[in-house]
Amino acid sequence: MKTRTLIAALLCIVGSSVLAEDAVHSALGTNSPLAHPIKLSLEAGSTGFGGTLAARFCKHFGIAGGADYFAISDTGREISGVKYDAHLRMLNENVALRWYPWTKRSFFVSAGVLINQNRLTGDAVSDGSLEINGVNLPAGERVDLTY
Repeated sequence: MKTRTLIAALLCIVGSSVLAEDAVHSALGTNSPLAHPIKLSLEAGSTGFGGTLAARFCKHFGIAGGADYFAISDTGREISGVKYDAHLRMLNENVALRWYPWTKRSFFVSAGVLINQNRLTGDAVSDGSLEINGVNLPAGERVDLTY
């Protein structure tokens, strides 16, 4: 049942996109999907805020590239008497080749590369009760983490 609902929702989204594109082409007085071969889109999601620049360079093929970025820090958080600082940076770039099965539709299938430059860093200063891998760290010793 959940699978059927998901498929129906996806078909509605694809259908809405196709109808919206047809309305735009009618309003512009053009039937060619290549009338605006370069498109810029803005996005927000779990990888951050960013955008994509896409170009359709022939009837069935195009290329797209984009980036997303998000950063957050939490400093001075105290847990069981130990102060922690943490910094998260989400940075991703992508490049993809797009294949458009239909020349007069915006539907495409893409294959590409996502370059992940996410980084998590943090540090803590031991109060004498901080234990890492079974080893108690003396008070005042700083521990750095980079992932």
